[in-house]
Amino acid sequence: MTHLKMRHGFTERRACRVIVVSRRRINYRSRKNDDALRIAMRRIAAERRRFGYKRLAIMLMARRAHSQFEEDIPGLPGGRADGEAQERS
Repeated sequence: MTHLKMRHGFTERRACRVIVVSRRRINYRSRKNDDALRIAMRRIAAERRRFGYKRLAIMLMARRAHSQFEEDIPGLPGGRADGEAQERS
């Protein structure tokens, strides 16, 4: 896109028509703040260098699911302050 605009002097509209892509797609900017997600994925990627993004996403989802239950498991970070799990009836 940039090559067509700079090298050949195309307008954005014409360059998009040439490469058959919507101008909306070219100008899209995400409104979400995914900084925490990116940091978590980079941390996992540093541990598991050979894993692709799909496997990293699966591992991240598994860790998040596990972290929802950590507060009920004594001895784990984020667990109960007194170190004892609540009794279940």
